[in-house]
Amino acid sequence: MSSFRLDALTLEVFEPDENRIRVMWTGRSDHREPQKALRQWFDQLIRTALASKSAIEMHFEQLAYFNSSTIAALLQFITTAHQSGVELDMVYEPKLEWQQRSFDGLQHVVRRLPQRQSKVRVVSSGNGNGPQGTE
Repeated sequence: MSSFRLDALTLEVFEPDENRIRVMWTGRSDHREPQKALRQWFDQLIRTALASKSAIEMHFEQLAYFNSSTIAALLQFITTAHQSGVELDMVYEPKLEWQQRSFDGLQHVVRRLPQRQSKVRVVSSGNGNGPQGTE
């Protein structure tokens, strides 16, 4: 799986082991319509995870900013991951106030997914190295 770039946003892909795809979000996501570009990349990410039976770990700790259009794209991605049965952890930095507020909202959406089948989690990072807690 290749990395993704859109203006000042970079999604860098790492595969630390055969069962996990780690995506590091850096820069800023302030494009007016990121959904169009992100949708194709997210769909490929889901297909890759399904084919390799891998979980996806998205890290936002180093991201400087994302706008409401990016949140809309993430909501669609969460729905697709949930419907596909892909395990997804979205890791944020709770010390950054804007991330805390944004991910509180995303966590609310995740909590409304049917929990028996849901493999989607929004988690805070204790040290930036991985998920440290659950919703």
